[in-house]
Parts: sequence; C-alpha cells; structure tokens
Amino acid sequence: WAFAKLGVADAPLLAAVASAAVAAIAECDAQTFANLVWSFGTLLLDPGRLLDEVSREAHGRLGDFDAQELANTAWAYARLVAVHKPFLEAVMQESLVKLPDFVMQNLTNTAWAFAPLGFRSRPLMEAVTAATLAGRDELIPQELSNMFWASAKIGYFDEACFSAYSVESLRL
Repeated sequence: WAFAKLGVADAPLLAAVASAAVAAIAECDAQTFANLVWSFGTLLLDPGRLLDEVSREAHGRLGDFDAQELANTAWAYARLVAVHKPFLEAVMQESLVKLPDFVMQNLTNTAWAFAPLGFRSRPLMEAVTAATLAGRDELIPQELSNMFWASAKIGYFDEACFSAYSVESLRL
C-alpha cells in the first residue's frame, strides 16, 4: 500500500510482496485484501497469482468488507482488467447490501469499476444512481464523469438521472 501511495513501482519488490501475500493469503483480513489489490491496481503492475488467490480466499469473507474495501477491490480489478466473474458478482451483491454505507467516491468508483469488466447490473446502477442523486450536491467533477461514463459504457439511461447530473455539471 505504501509503495503505491508513493508511486513506487518497483516490479521485482512488488512481485516478492505478491508471492509472500499468496503464501499467507489465509491470514489476510478484508483491509489487507483490499489494500493489496488496490496497490497493484494503482501501480498497474501484474500481481501474478495474487488476484486468483484473493478471489478464492476473500469470496466467502466479503461480509467482513466495509464500503471502501468493496469499492477499492472492484476498482482494482477493473484497473487490472481482471474479470473474476463469480468473485466480482459476489462483490457486487455485497456492495448492494452495504450501499447505504458508501460515500460518493465509493458509489461512483463502484459504478465505474464494473462497467469496463462487462458487468451490466441494472439493480446496481439503479441503486448507485438513486444514492448519487440523493447526495448530488456532494458530487465532484470526477465522480460525475465516472457516472456518465459508466452509464454510457453499459447502456444504462435514466432521463431524470442524466438531467440532474447535467445540472450538477453546470454548477461545477
């Protein structure tokens, strides 16, 4: 996590970190899973087997993930173009359950993350759209952009949503 925060993309070092994480994967908690995949997603480095192992091990423990951990995990898989369908479908379902706990960035990053991976979940987009519309005065330009892009990518159109987002875009 620290290397990614600092933008240090030392591939050999991070390959060793990924290998060590794979060896200790059963000991990881939700925050560790999310931070690991977020780090590789941020640096756009191939984590080797790590995503396979996180998908396998974390799948049954998604109930332990908080809103940010779910959003960051989905975001990282999208950045790495890693389609682990059963795991990501479970992340999507858990995100729907915990959506009331999501802040704007979690909401819009989640919508953005699932779109390029080919997930076209109307229930997720409807829920995220409703939540972002309810708090639209908190949206920043990047978040609005994420929502427009994700909606366009998956072919989701809600006239009221687009109208409200357009008004917010003009406000910003």
